[in-house]
Amino acid sequence: MPDYWAVEGSGIWLLEGGNGGWLLEISEPATECLLVDLATLKTRLGITDASMDDYLTAQIQYISALISNYCERVFCANDYTQTWMRPMDTGLVWASKALPLYHYPVKSVASVTVNGTLLDAADWTMNHRDWTLISEAFLTGFDIEVVYNAGFDPIPADVAMAAEDLVVSRYMNRLSDPSRIVRSESVPEVGSVDYVTSTYYQRGFDPLIGNYGTLLDNYRTERALVPDIST
Repeated sequence: MPDYWAVEGSGIWLLEGGNGGWLLEISEPATECLLVDLATLKTRLGITDASMDDYLTAQIQYISALISNYCERVFCANDYTQTWMRPMDTGLVWASKALPLYHYPVKSVASVTVNGTLLDAADWTMNHRDWTLISEAFLTGFDIEVVYNAGFDPIPADVAMAAEDLVVSRYMNRLSDPSRIVRSESVPEVGSVDYVTSTYYQRGFDPLIGNYGTLLDNYRTERALVPDIST
């Protein structure tokens, strides 16, 4: 469970004078988040045996991690425990009715605890526009824990298709020399072959996000955090 300090200027996490803030702990998801499944990929590629399973599985893992890192979020639905604790050298309380959850969209909230007291479900509400919890109890909270489930189930169709396309492009290009793509050839006296001197990326299949950036930008989170390196 990594510790993080709030990011100054994010407009999300409370900081006091630019140096206090809140220590935020977020539990890590227990399972790997894959954005496309092997069977779907094999069907698209027309592969009916298991000869490429290991290669394709590795590529699915790679592309899924690449997209997740680019968007700075976990797409798959997971259970999280998120804890806010004031730094011990300050007298801060949360002092706001709104408490943002780092992972979203939020599917369910299992429990909300403020200063050691478990709140009733009637004591808080969820704002589905910005995925914040709203409660009067947060106004005096200095130790707050929320257990919740967040993420996508199923994975959004456009994200899944982007992941699938990127894996397919890597599969199709795995044995080729992209600088040797034939542009034209002429034979009569057995003459002249003209190769494209550019790479595969110029054909619009950049395996490192490339043309899918515009699509994936819609899913990039604004709730960035930085690791706590004070201990």
